[in-house]
Amino acid sequence: SFADLASMAIERLEREERERSLIANQMLLVSALPIVIWNYEFEGDRFTYVSEQTRDVLGYGPEAWRDFASWLAMIHPDDRERIAGYCQEQTERGLDHEMVYRVRKPDGEELWIREIVNVHVDESGKRSLYGFMIDQSNQRAMENKLRLSEGFLQSTLDGLGTEIAVLDTAGRIKLTNWSWGDTDSSPNSFRTRLRGRDSDGNQIDYNGVFDAFCAGSASTLRLDQPLWDSSSGRWYQVRAAAFETGSERNIVLSREDVSAIQAAQQGLATSEARYRAVVENQEEIVVRYSPDFVFSFVNPA
Repeated sequence: SFADLASMAIERLEREERERSLIANQMLLVSALPIVIWNYEFEGDRFTYVSEQTRDVLGYGPEAWRDFASWLAMIHPDDRERIAGYCQEQTERGLDHEMVYRVRKPDGEELWIREIVNVHVDESGKRSLYGFMIDQSNQRAMENKLRLSEGFLQSTLDGLGTEIAVLDTAGRIKLTNWSWGDTDSSPNSFRTRLRGRDSDGNQIDYNGVFDAFCAGSASTLRLDQPLWDSSSGRWYQVRAAAFETGSERNIVLSREDVSAIQAAQQGLATSEARYRAVVENQEEIVVRYSPDFVFSFVNPA
């Protein structure tokens, strides 16, 4: 009936209006993003659409996007051949692909671009490409700064004579400096470095204290008594510190070679013992006092 036809027509118009509104909202959303969107006909070698954001992002207007060669001309000369070959190969095979390369803007500024391309092949075999480009220059700059910072930190740690390792609370080594030497990352491979002897020759094992520190909430641990490592023939001062990465507790374990300090202290103790042995056998009175006349030693005489 006429009423049914009118109702169907109204529904169709309303549906088309909703679709146009949806497309308009999507385009409005896209236009607010720093993303370049484009469509390209492979066989015709022409861009059929390029979004206006290309002016702000790349410095080129949509009119500059004419054909494949015009797009290649925007790419940095050192990346151009690689990107051209890869893009053509993937497109001829009908494969979606992703590329990261540099673009040189008209003013000479260089940008790092990530481009994602969808390849559509119709029933006749014609290929159409749909893609979008994202400026990743700020992200790359941050990544470079992070790598520089990590490199600086690692080189600084490697320049220290102190053995340093970063562990998780399960005892797995995540990072070491050059002085640590051993790169065994298996759990508990560091345990032998916490065992040794004290100055009296007694066995020392700091593993229990270290485990309690790992399981606790304290931020630092300093083991006051140095230990003698018979395998290296050196004295070591052991310290530990904790830091959090998200919900994970990490431990920095360090062993500082204090052999020279220990030798100096032992030499001083030996000299004092000899001094006492000499003066205590003197028949004359021998005293030692500070500038404010506080006596620190008087021999038996």
